[in-house]
Amino acid sequence: MLILIFKFSPVNVDEAPKISAQKLFEQLIYEETNLAENIKNLQLEKVRLNTFEKVETSLSGSLRRAKETNQALVAEIREKTELLARKRFVAEREEVKFSEPVRAVAGIPVDRKYVVFVVDTSGSMKKIWREVTKKMEDILKVHPKLLGFQVMNDNGQYILTGYAKSWISDTPSMRKTILGRFAGWQAWSNSSPSEGLKTALMHYRRYLDDLAIYVFGDDYSGADFDGVINQVSGLNRGKARIHAFNFISPAASTDRFSILMREIAYRNNGAFLSL
Repeated sequence: MLILIFKFSPVNVDEAPKISAQKLFEQLIYEETNLAENIKNLQLEKVRLNTFEKVETSLSGSLRRAKETNQALVAEIREKTELLARKRFVAEREEVKFSEPVRAVAGIPVDRKYVVFVVDTSGSMKKIWREVTKKMEDILKVHPKLLGFQVMNDNGQYILTGYAKSWISDTPSMRKTILGRFAGWQAWSNSSPSEGLKTALMHYRRYLDDLAIYVFGDDYSGADFDGVINQVSGLNRGKARIHAFNFISPAASTDRFSILMREIAYRNNGAFLSL
């Protein structure tokens, strides 16, 4: 026989489902409350995101308009700066007065307000360099007041590279500085003024109407005469005066410089002198 022994505990069958339903109902209320709170938070987050997007769009538009305004201002400033520079240039040309304009000195017209020296710096010229320096000083003296001047050698190398393509101010101190620098100037040269003339005419083409070019040399090593003459005439178009000084140096053995530069000076309203 099998005997089962257990503790008897009667349960009210009608109450058990009620307790479970109550807990389930409370759980549902809790979950619904959380869900409503999450929905509310999501709605707030959406509002914030929409606000940020609107602000970002507004800022992007403002930035774009600011860039457009800035570009317009930069263009206007550039235009006004260029206009001011042109007006200043015209004013300088019109307002600078020569006390007694000298039309010519020793047969050389000195009526221009800008001067460029193109100087042969070869070894043969160095042998008479003191005479060359003195002649440059004399030419500056017969131009008592210039709007600007420049010095380069026959290969187009500037005596002051920092002033390349611009003008050296015509003041007593700058004249003294340049003459001092010129006296000890060492620059390679091939005894051909064609490169220097081309450089001067191209770099200062805006000033050709008021420009005088003084070419110093004692020889011409090139083989082309007509090509150089025609090139200079084409670049200058008869505007700048081109003068030439033919120095007689013991180390120079030909008259090729005088043959070339006499014709260039004649075609470009200049004078040719042999020293």
